[in-house]
Amino acid sequence: MENLARKSLLLFSFFLILICSLTAAQANNLPYQAAADGSPPAKSQKIIHGKLNDGSDSSPPVKIQDRIKKTPSSIIAADFDRDRNIDLAATAEEYASVAILLGRGDGTFNEAVYYPVGNEPSSIISADFNRDARVDLAVANEDSGTVSILLGRGDGTFNEALHYPVGNEPSSIILADFNRDARVDLAVANEDSGMVSILLGRGDGTFDSPKNHDSDFRPHKP
Repeated sequence: MENLARKSLLLFSFFLILICSLTAAQANNLPYQAAADGSPPAKSQKIIHGKLNDGSDSSPPVKIQDRIKKTPSSIIAADFDRDRNIDLAATAEEYASVAILLGRGDGTFNEAVYYPVGNEPSSIISADFNRDARVDLAVANEDSGTVSILLGRGDGTFNEALHYPVGNEPSSIILADFNRDARVDLAVANEDSGMVSILLGRGDGTFDSPKNHDSDFRPHKP
């Protein structure tokens, strides 16, 4: 009887070790979202789930690079179609465009829709530039030396981009109300020309011509 109990305990221990090993192996093989520059991600980063092109509910997780054309470099989250689901906007550098992925509210996203901007878009932000309670986008385009403004329609689509020339290689863009007129303004860091460009907003989705300020160094995105 004692030998039988000992064998049962050994058999139970064997199966317990086997189950733990399989679980660890599965965890180590989980896919992760790669960084925007294509570098391997940290294991703390989570994959963004999606669906296959046929819309099948049984599709496996899809990395965001598989759903956006090459080299996404900057990404933001907002509600572009006012359905209370979080959507994504990402710059696609090699295609001089912004990719819009509308969220379904369950952690998945629709296929990307692309809007042309300037060459090599590197930084993107969102705000309501024309005070119509719809989310708009501003994009800094490094290669073309411009800022593109895309006014949102409130249904997940955007108007054709308006372009404003700034300095050489604008690499980062932020927003604030710099002159306290309750209108959104923009500041752009121009890496190659060593300047910061300020575009004062008019409150109707347009901006004044940029005023450039020397920075005595080469500003760039962090």
